[in-house]
Amino acid sequence: MKKRRRQKYTGVQKFIVFCFFLIVAASVALTVWLIRLSMDWANRSEWLDSVPEEEVEIFTEEIPEPAETEEKPVTEAEPEEEPEEDDSAGRVLEKQSDDWKLILVNKWNKVPKKYSVNLIELNNGHSIDERAYPDLQDMMDAARAEGLSPILCSSYRTSNMQRTLYEKQVQKYLDKGYSQEEAEAEAGKWVALPGTSEHQTGLAVDIVALSYQLLDRGQEDTAEQKWLMENSYKYGYILRYPTDKSDITGIYYEPWHYRYVGKDVAKELYESGLCLEEYLMGE
Repeated sequence: MKKRRRQKYTGVQKFIVFCFFLIVAASVALTVWLIRLSMDWANRSEWLDSVPEEEVEIFTEEIPEPAETEEKPVTEAEPEEEPEEDDSAGRVLEKQSDDWKLILVNKWNKVPKKYSVNLIELNNGHSIDERAYPDLQDMMDAARAEGLSPILCSSYRTSNMQRTLYEKQVQKYLDKGYSQEEAEAEAGKWVALPGTSEHQTGLAVDIVALSYQLLDRGQEDTAEQKWLMENSYKYGYILRYPTDKSDITGIYYEPWHYRYVGKDVAKELYESGLCLEEYLMGE
């Protein structure tokens, strides 16, 4: 029997086969890349993209070391310390507004015991008062139409969630050497005590820029925040804690925290420069 000769490929044929497999491999890689890209854009197309709240850290101003106090010998002649002035004087509402949009919640005015909220759950797991939802969606859609990328990083919180955030902030100050009392006082200027947070009403949201997801003063320099500060009132939302109202609101400046009060009141507050406490208490 004659042996069959193995067919030998010429250099040109080998090159053609190599190119064929190269094209196949490139096509597969391109297909995978396009699928992943389309999924990414599909996720970004959601008007309320967000990051999990536990991943958003509150970056406060540099926490100073606790002031050293000079110890003085206590003598009988030394007078007793004067009692602290009641900080709540003139800051407590005798009666909350009948308008659900104007409930006042701060360190002096707690969430009413019988307060209830009808929540709507968003597709990213966040929840807000269903009555404030349509205007929030309109606001986010309008911002995105301007080429901006605002995302929601915090919304409704339960009392337990608020307590967890507060205790974490207290611990930061304790780690710096503050006493328990000092740490609680300072933490309360950044994170409200459970029962005193607007987030528990379902009417407050924290919004950050997709490109800058830190809760610090640098947030105000993003294009998203600049747009929101100028336009949020058109949709019934106000910048709740302005930079020059901390002594009135009890909370330091937060250029990411927006509160729903309705379009009419939001417009009045924007034009007058008043914060919600001044508006409701007639100051």
